[in-house]
Amino acid sequence: MTKAPDAHLHLFDLESALPGSVATLAAEERSGRGRRRASACHDRAEFEATEAYRARGLSFDLSFGIHPQNAVWDDAEFLALVANEGRIEAIGECGFEFFGGRPEWTRTPETEGRQRAILEFQLGVARERGLPVIVHQRKALDLIFAYAREFRRLPAVVFHAWSGPPREAESLLAKGIRAFFSFGTPILNGNRKAAASCATLPGNAILLETDAPWQPPRGERACLPAHLDLVLEAAATLRGVAPEPLAELVLGNYEAVYGAPRERHP
Repeated sequence: MTKAPDAHLHLFDLESALPGSVATLAAEERSGRGRRRASACHDRAEFEATEAYRARGLSFDLSFGIHPQNAVWDDAEFLALVANEGRIEAIGECGFEFFGGRPEWTRTPETEGRQRAILEFQLGVARERGLPVIVHQRKALDLIFAYAREFRRLPAVVFHAWSGPPREAESLLAKGIRAFFSFGTPILNGNRKAAASCATLPGNAILLETDAPWQPPRGERACLPAHLDLVLEAAATLRGVAPEPLAELVLGNYEAVYGAPRERHP
């Protein structure tokens, strides 16, 4: 049976929250029960720790980005370095954060300007290296549309944890962006806009994710990689198809973003 890939999780945070998680996933791979997954990192220490998990027998695709929740320039040079060295498959999460009570997340000319500058830097690196980007955005969909031209110049754009309505996703696709909309536990937790988008968007624009350990299913204290099976079942129900063909479809979409599996040399 095809295992649907996990388009977005945080292995370092997962291992920190639930020690032994990396060993469990590596054991699943050895037994033939593994799946492809993409792990995001947002500072140098996290990146280096995550990269080292490959030496423990775990395979994954790796992204690194300056997250808009911490829009600082500290790791900009390191981001450019790992992109140039071919150590990442994507850049992100990157984008905009204007949700929550922190002053740096309040939308002002200053915070918007800072987040714009950092996003533009990352889009430049992605364009130069031919890398996809993973977009995080909250309360900033107007800015996403403002960067449509820049997104259109990239090989792929993954909208992580998409929770917008179908018409907004369709508008992004209509602008010529090779966009993929990634759905996770919000479709389990009653997010109507996410569910509507998951149900109706073109099949070649759909990805699935856990965001583990974040965004747990209702009643759970953490999201686990195994919860992707629940996400797959929910997405299949929404789309009126069986889980197996949807898993195959999503795997093809994942490989359109990240490429076929390649040999890793820790």
